[in-house]
Amino acid sequence: MEIIAVANQKGGCGKTITSVNLAGALTQAGKKVLFIDLDPQGHATAAFGMKIAELAHSTYALFESFLNPNVVISLEALSHKKYDNLWVIGSHISLSTMETKLANVKGAILGLATSLLGEDLSKFDYVIIDTPPNLGFLTLNALHASHRVLVPLDVSVFSLNGVSQIENILALSKSMGFEKPLVNFVLTIFDSRSNFAQSFLEM
Repeated sequence: MEIIAVANQKGGCGKTITSVNLAGALTQAGKKVLFIDLDPQGHATAAFGMKIAELAHSTYALFESFLNPNVVISLEALSHKKYDNLWVIGSHISLSTMETKLANVKGAILGLATSLLGEDLSKFDYVIIDTPPNLGFLTLNALHASHRVLVPLDVSVFSLNGVSQIENILALSKSMGFEKPLVNFVLTIFDSRSNFAQSFLEM
């Protein structure tokens, strides 16, 4: 089982499209996939045809159980089965309040990892995590819970700035004793006819 976070602090680089399509491709390949929408905007949740306003539970509960041991909600209760091989834990705007709640909590960047460790993930081949377009506590939690980070890059200098910040954070985490996940990049919105796109690819 591999946990993959799709992250880049820059918005509009194709992060959600990449994570949703990655989950879909793996599902079509016969893999069992759990998708976790960690973006309070809930775009991935909507992309899977789920009505955000009607969610009984959302990814908020994963952090709630970390903050309050008396709150016990299983993955089975949180996840919605969309297809034979795909389960989705949807997101809701209420998740945005969790950034503030985690700010002064010791070990807060390990909240998601702690919650997932308490669950049996053996039935899944992959866990895909979509993250918000920033490097706040939600994204940091995704990075620390993952074995691999996939960084979507649209063809712009701003995307490269996002890469530098993610690399700096992972290097800092490693220096503090945390295991550093593998990092891969995928170019999105790429036009091979453009000279700038070709030079960007080389960079």
